[in-house]
Amino acid sequence: GQYIPFVRTDDGLLQKVTAAPLWGPQEAMLALPQEIREAGICGPRGSAKTVVLMLDCLSQIGKGHGAQYKAIIFRPSQREFTDLIKLSEEIIRPIWPKSQFNKLKNYWEMPWGETIEFMYMDTPADFKTVQGKAYTFIGFEELQNFDHWECYTLPFSCLRSPIPAHILPRKIRFTCNPSGASHSHIKHRFKLQGVPQGICGPVIEEDGQKRIMIYSDYEQNVLLNRSDPSYMAGVRQSCAGDSAREAAWTRGDWDVVSGGFFDEIFYK
Repeated sequence: GQYIPFVRTDDGLLQKVTAAPLWGPQEAMLALPQEIREAGICGPRGSAKTVVLMLDCLSQIGKGHGAQYKAIIFRPSQREFTDLIKLSEEIIRPIWPKSQFNKLKNYWEMPWGETIEFMYMDTPADFKTVQGKAYTFIGFEELQNFDHWECYTLPFSCLRSPIPAHILPRKIRFTCNPSGASHSHIKHRFKLQGVPQGICGPVIEEDGQKRIMIYSDYEQNVLLNRSDPSYMAGVRQSCAGDSAREAAWTRGDWDVVSGGFFDEIFYK
């Protein structure tokens, strides 16, 4: 059957909605206090990370910010945006039917002037496309797959707005799995060890800025568990005997050696 989300109102009634976060990590991600500017959600494959990234991106639409709310989501290549754009259409069209999507430039313009861009950044040289622009939401999908860590850090310089932060929050958000070229950078920036336990990691403060990692798990994705209970078995088969990849993809283990042996030596 089709997934139809409901939320419970203050008076205890169930109300049908277009999209809603799942209990646990998704709710935690969306409920982070505004002083947490940088946050990621990590976990094994199939742990529903992309949906919460999109929900977080859309959370300030229609709140009176107008054209001052500018969001951008990065991926390493243009072809990787197909599923993300499809997801955005599934959520945006029913809620804001007057929104317009520019297929040539890959961005949404909402009825009140807010914009959401989808952009690829393969190398740091691609940053010049957005250098000098201002955004209040900067997202990264599958951060571990970016070959150059500067592709993550350079856009931090674009996180700004003339509206005070307590009115219009500034957010850097991303999804990730263990493995990939940026594995070691993520692991050490967020102090990750083995298979994370609980829902939230420690709040890390640096230069007056706070960051945190949210831990997601395949078992908490009740929708995928019900609709495709054999999904994780397929993930195990795709690892083809690679024990490190299986530990990363099925358990979310950050102690696998990935992104280069010499990276681990450098950080140690």
